[in-house]
Amino acid sequence: MSRVIISGEEWSGAERDELAARLTSLGLFTEAASAAASTDAADVVVVRWPLSAASQACLSVHSPPCLRLLMCDTGNIPAQLPPSIDAVLPLHAGTVVIAETFAGLGFVPFSAADGERLWPALDALTGGDADIRMELVQSLVLTNTEDLAALSAACHALDWDQARAMAHRIKGTARMLDCQATVAVCQAIETASIRQDGDTVTALVPLLTQAIQRLLAALAAVPD
Repeated sequence: MSRVIISGEEWSGAERDELAARLTSLGLFTEAASAAASTDAADVVVVRWPLSAASQACLSVHSPPCLRLLMCDTGNIPAQLPPSIDAVLPLHAGTVVIAETFAGLGFVPFSAADGERLWPALDALTGGDADIRMELVQSLVLTNTEDLAALSAACHALDWDQARAMAHRIKGTARMLDCQATVAVCQAIETASIRQDGDTVTALVPLLTQAIQRLLAALAAVPD
C-alpha cells in the first residue's frame, strides 16, 4: 500500500486519529513519524502548522515524487509557505477534499513495491511460459481498459451499484497481480458505493484511473 507519514508532535491525538482514518479510507497506510525513521521511504508526508523542528527535518529528507502536505487551521494559514510544501489543506479536511488534492497533484496509488511484485506475480500465474504470459497481459490490458471506462460511465450515470461492481472487477486484477495500493483504492470505492456516497466515489475514481494507467504501462513493458 502507499505509505503516509504523519510527522511531528504538533498534532493532538484526536487530530492525528481523524486524519489517519480519512487517509485509511482512501486506501493509504499511515504511520506516525515516531514509528518510522525520518529517512524511511514514503509516498506522502503530512505535517501540521506551525512546524516543529522534527517536521522540518522530515520534510527536508523527503523529496519528490513524495508528496509533502501541510495542514493548518483555516484562520492560521502561513503567509509564506516552506518551499518543500506541495499543497495546503484545512486541518479537518474531509475525505473528498483530500482525495481531490491527491489526484490534482498527480498522486498514483501504484507504489514502487507494487511494480516490483508485478513480474513475479505474472510468472507465477503463467508458469514462466512467455506465450501464455503475453496472452494474459493482452487480456488484462483490454479488460481493465474496458472496466475503467465502464466505471467512469457509471459515475456519470450516478449508478453507484454499477460503480461498485466495476471497482470490484478491477480489484480482482489488482489483487491477482499483488498491486496492494490499487486494491486498497478499489476497496475504498466499493465501500463508498455501498453507502451510495457519490461524492467520495467521484473523488476516488481519478486516483484509481491514474493507478490503472500506471499498471497498464507496466504491463506493456513486460518483456516478450
